[in-house]
Amino acid sequence: LVDRAIQLSLEERGALGTAGALGQLRWWIDGRATLTVNADTYSEAELTAFVADWDGERTRLLLHRADELAGGAGVGAALMPWVVVSRLEPVVSGLYSTVWVPASSEGRLEVVRYDGPFFDCGTPRSYLAANQYLASQAASGSLIDRTASVTGDVSGAVIGAHARIEGVVRNSVVWDGAAVGAYEVLDRAIRTDDGKTVLVR
Repeated sequence: LVDRAIQLSLEERGALGTAGALGQLRWWIDGRATLTVNADTYSEAELTAFVADWDGERTRLLLHRADELAGGAGVGAALMPWVVVSRLEPVVSGLYSTVWVPASSEGRLEVVRYDGPFFDCGTPRSYLAANQYLASQAASGSLIDRTASVTGDVSGAVIGAHARIEGVVRNSVVWDGAAVGAYEVLDRAIRTDDGKTVLVR
């Protein structure tokens, strides 16, 4: 028997886009509806409420601060019936133009508005903004993994597991296993685990 709980889909010849990726997985989806979220998006939307009372026929979108689909609208999640997914092909394509725009023009798109925190982390600036938001929710103003070693000064930052902080880190992200030396000052930056620094200005 095939384990239907988890299925790894490799795009060996290049990224297919979300529609193409679902097209490649049609054999596994096999008649079921799909709930799709972007891995580089952060939101606090309650997906249980989003899928509740769905009619199973129209495509349903969770849109950030928008009541209709338009360019630039933040999409938190998409719920699509099998009849829609079954038509997707394993070719480079996105859901926006392949599914959502046609569904909207044909009256087969339902929008659920979401007004809470939302970050599209596709750029260093938005990735840093999402992490700064999460840090601001902590009582200390920073999120520091319990395995990190911090002897320096940290404020408004997210510090990953086994990171070593000896210098100053402000409004920044330090990845798991990364280090900030004693004489370094990291401000509005991302320090990667291989020692690279991405400045966000």
